[in-house]
Amino acid sequence: MNEGRMSFGKSPGNSQYDDMLAEVEAGTSTITEQDDTPIPTWEEKRTASKADGGYGTWGEQFEMIGEGTMAAYKTHIAAVKTRHPK
Repeated sequence: MNEGRMSFGKSPGNSQYDDMLAEVEAGTSTITEQDDTPIPTWEEKRTASKADGGYGTWGEQFEMIGEGTMAAYKTHIAAVKTRHPK
């Protein structure tokens, strides 16, 4: 089982899990922790708040248009799309 990264369910009677534990006990394999922190998608990054680098909430977007100009708003949207491409 030294073929790279593998994942087995820990349910009782799972022969693959039992075999893996036997290999670890024999010293022929090791178990390493895996970072399972979710990685945000480009959609999630784009739709984040303005403070988090996204388009901003509807309110933030309307505020950009109302207090600034439509050109500034379009520049902001283009910058977000550049930072977080599909």
